[in-house]
Amino acid sequence: MKLRDKIEKRSKPSRQTGQSRQVESGKKKLSTLTGLLIIIALSLLINYVADLADIKDLKDIKDIKSIEDVKDVVIDFLDSAEAASSESQELVQGDKQETKNLIPAELVRVVDADTLILKVDGRKERCRLIGIDAPESVDDNPERKTKEGVEASEFLKNYLASYEGGYFIETDVEKYDQYDRLLVYVWLEDLMLNEMLCREGYAYQKSYPPNTSYDQLLRLAAAEAKAAGRGIWKN
Repeated sequence: MKLRDKIEKRSKPSRQTGQSRQVESGKKKLSTLTGLLIIIALSLLINYVADLADIKDLKDIKDIKSIEDVKDVVIDFLDSAEAASSESQELVQGDKQETKNLIPAELVRVVDADTLILKVDGRKERCRLIGIDAPESVDDNPERKTKEGVEASEFLKNYLASYEGGYFIETDVEKYDQYDRLLVYVWLEDLMLNEMLCREGYAYQKSYPPNTSYDQLLRLAAAEAKAAGRGIWKN
């Protein structure tokens, strides 16, 4: 074989080499597509959880174009989530330390998940838990009575039936509502009952101005329950 033919043969790519390059190119395209899908999925998940926890100032989904952007969002999210968690703990600790004017009470019975009959200063009071709203369970109209409300009421009854500690109430700006119900935050030693019901998913957080001293704490508790799919958030 002539020298020129040998050189041309060596320099000509084989069919197998061309196929290998096509395979490698396909792998790279697939890897790129997978990366993009991961970026989109992570971005959607992060923004969804951020909405649940009311975390602001994260980069918008349309601004995320690379893995570096995702890293930035993850870092921002983790920082915000950590701050929110610390804030929640500080609120709980601060609320416990700064709570004043706690009044001893005695449980008479549970009406539903947001209403109790308590004996306060020797007098029976119909007490409405502030900052929360539980599904209906005792309405005279069967159409308004809900399965979730019955479950929430049963949960509270069972929980308090096994509780052996003391009861204390705390009021806010307004002492009574238009139905002559005493508006209260109920403390079971160091646990606020209003918060516990939100955190376990048996009540919604609902503001009742001007009685909003613990709204932020209750909102964080409800967001946690919703993110975890507890109680009323199961479906």
